[in-house]
Amino acid sequence: MENFIREYKIDTGICDDLIKYFHRNPEKQLIGQTAYGVNKQTKDSVDLYLDPEDDIFNEYVDHLKNCFDSYQEDFPLILKQLPSWGISEPIILQWYKPGQGYHAWHSERGGTPDPEIQRRFLVWITYLNDAPNAGTAFKYFPELKVEAVKGKTIVWPVDWMYTHKGIKSCVVNKYIATGWMSFVTQEQINTELRLKSPTTDIKKDESEDFIDKSMNIEKDGLGELGDESSEVQENYEWPFPAKGEYKIEDRFNSDMSKYS
Repeated sequence: MENFIREYKIDTGICDDLIKYFHRNPEKQLIGQTAYGVNKQTKDSVDLYLDPEDDIFNEYVDHLKNCFDSYQEDFPLILKQLPSWGISEPIILQWYKPGQGYHAWHSERGGTPDPEIQRRFLVWITYLNDAPNAGTAFKYFPELKVEAVKGKTIVWPVDWMYTHKGIKSCVVNKYIATGWMSFVTQEQINTELRLKSPTTDIKKDESEDFIDKSMNIEKDGLGELGDESSEVQENYEWPFPAKGEYKIEDRFNSDMSKYS
């Protein structure tokens, strides 16, 4: 049975640029929330809504276009039988510190009558850094766990059969970029990117405490930082060899054979 989940790879340079953009704009950072507001038992993150006026927005969208062109090649009826679709909601960068995550099972078009959410069609996640043994789990495809690998971009439909949640890391930061393709008029495609105004700002001093060893970014600058280790990270039986036994390209090919 086809599962309509696809994995693609984008240039890792844009991943680095997005993380740097995130931490060089602390005034834009917000406490992560869902359609129902802030609830850290559901989602515990720091978010940033990409400004469509910034160059990095268009650079990232250019990379995304290649992913969605490939998705349409896999499913050509998307072009023939469905209305126009494009980006009509903000693209969100999300930072999950060790132990944080999107803990609750959820789908991307469920549980709310918000017309904007109901127009959603496809969702994507780009993993902006490597977070071993962390990533995304799909409830109704239990053997399929997608590992967070820098540059990996996954695309899938928004409805309940793709209920999913994050798999947290207890050891490293996890960064993602995520958003939705929605049914829109031709005039709306990529022209009415409305920036929502969440009511919960993150405290500035919390942002200033940031240290990211993988990017060598400390606060707003660069710095040499020591190693940090932990033995509390959960391990999963990933559908590829253990770290150190694979080529990097293998990590972009989660085993979906049971669903094809």
